Amino acid sequence: MLLADDHAIFRDGLRKFFDSDEGITIVGEAQNGAECITLLSKLKPDILLLDLPQIFRSGAFNRFMPERSGPTTGCPVTRVVSTDRCNTI
Repeated sequence: MLLADDHAIFRDGLRKFFDSDEGITIVGEAQNGAECITLLSKLKPDILLLDLPQIFRSGAFNRFMPERSGPTTGCPVTRVVSTDRCNTI
C-alpha cells in the first residue's frame, strides 16, 4: 500500500493502524501529488490510499491516473467519494 497525504501525522497514524495487519505492507508514503506519481511508478503498489482534495489538486496526477488504472492495465480502480462541512468531492 502507498499512503499519500500532505499531513505527516495522519500518514503516521495510518501506518501504525495498518502495521497491525500482517496482510498489508506499507511500501511508501507521499506528501504531494508529484511525489505520489513518482512512487506509484517506482513501487507499483497494489493499493493507493490518498487524500483526494490534496493530491488531486495536481493536474499532473489527474493526467497520470487514467493511463495507469482500469481494465486495460489489470489494476483495479476503486473510488471513494466523501464529503465534509467544507468541501464536496
